[in-house]
Amino acid sequence: SRYRIQIMDMTLQGGRNGVHFEGEPGNGGQYSQFLYSHLVFRDFSNAGFFVNQVFGLDNGLFYHVDFINSGAGFKQFVDPSDTYEGGGPNSGYVDKVMFYGCQFVGNEIGADLSARRADNLNSFTNCRFEDNTGGAIYATSNNDLQLVNSDLINNGGAPSVYGVGDIVSCYFRADALGETLISNARVEGSRFEQGSSTTAQIYAHSGDVFWSANNSWANYSSTLMANSQRRRDRGGQRHFRPLPQQRSGPAARLESAGGDRVPRSDRTS
Repeated sequence: SRYRIQIMDMTLQGGRNGVHFEGEPGNGGQYSQFLYSHLVFRDFSNAGFFVNQVFGLDNGLFYHVDFINSGAGFKQFVDPSDTYEGGGPNSGYVDKVMFYGCQFVGNEIGADLSARRADNLNSFTNCRFEDNTGGAIYATSNNDLQLVNSDLINNGGAPSVYGVGDIVSCYFRADALGETLISNARVEGSRFEQGSSTTAQIYAHSGDVFWSANNSWANYSSTLMANSQRRRDRGGQRHFRPLPQQRSGPAARLESAGGDRVPRSDRTS
């Protein structure tokens, strides 16, 4: 096991992976009690942060980390021979990991949590997902994955968010890339808008759930929605600081980014 890895205040740019945890056959390694803070991962062909057939990631925090213009912002890859009930040395699980104040912008997919041995109790809180062409979050075999107080704008995928168990106090806007926004989930106090789209749906259904006949939420496909709103138009402008500037030259690979981090949007609606 590897304990208490801490990396802070850096920008990593270009190449295949930003951080790559790679397990050896039969000896994947477990990483726990880690902290990644005020980092920028950008322009990686595979992933900004790649968890590749290790034993697992357990009890850690990504704090104000930006994942920009990469194949995946965060990517989990497990041993294909492991079973869902497994937990072998290369099962690659992710448990009790929080992404707080992170941004996933302009990636093919924001966060890919493709587990086999189940992931447990992970969360995205106060995060921003925007312009991710293949989806914001894709999660399989995840228990109690939470998406809290986050903004999700103009993400592709059908749905843009797949495999999340609880969605609380979030803002969704479909815009040009949005087709369907969520899969089955428990939704509380969230807002859904079509933005520039005229066809996007909250989730795939034969009816248009943005304007239902009785103007009320329905419980389709075991999806429970409460205290939430839906609109066809934009209900309020979102305000973001600019993303960190792209660097060039040798200093681009590793440099201080303490002053460049971009917080999530201010809520004005």
